[in-house]
Amino acid sequence: MNCCDQPGLLPVDQAINQLLDAVAPITESEVVSVADALGRVLSEDVIALVDVPPANNSAMDGYAVRAADVRQSPAQLTVTQRIAAGQTGQPLGAN
Repeated sequence: MNCCDQPGLLPVDQAINQLLDAVAPITESEVVSVADALGRVLSEDVIALVDVPPANNSAMDGYAVRAADVRQSPAQLTVTQRIAAGQTGQPLGAN
C-alpha cells in the first residue's frame, strides 16, 4: 500500500514543500532583557562567561559499567567509587 492511497497522507517530498512554503526565515533581530525574552528565538549563540557548575556534572545518580564486564548475564560487579557532585572520579577499572 502506498502512502497516497490513504486519505490525508502526502508523499514526503510534497509534505516538505508545503512546510517550507508555510514558513519564512527570521531576518531581523533585537536586543531585549531576559525578562522580555519569553517566547522569543535566539538569533545567535549565547556563551556564558563562567562555567556553572565549574566541572562536568550530572544531576542524576547512576552507575557506570564497562561493556566488557557485563557480557555475561547475570554479572556481579563491585561499587568502586562514590563520586559526589563537583568531584572528579578515577578512570573506571575492570569489574
